Amino acid sequence: MNRDFTPDKIGQIFELNAKDVNAYNNKENRDNVKVTEKPCIEVSERFTYTFPAHSTTVIKIPIAHHLI
Repeated sequence: MNRDFTPDKIGQIFELNAKDVNAYNNKENRDNVKVTEKPCIEVSERFTYTFPAHSTTVIKIPIAHHLI
């Protein structure tokens, strides 16, 4: 993980998940497995996040812009 930057204060969460690990999408059930945007979280140089079971999660953390 690249941590050579100062993060902005708010991060976005995008989660790919389903009700169970064997779930899949098909013509009849197109939304069994889907990406959902979760509520934003506060981030800093150190923060914790609990990842849901059998999920793939992206945490989008913008770089803080400092005015000189």
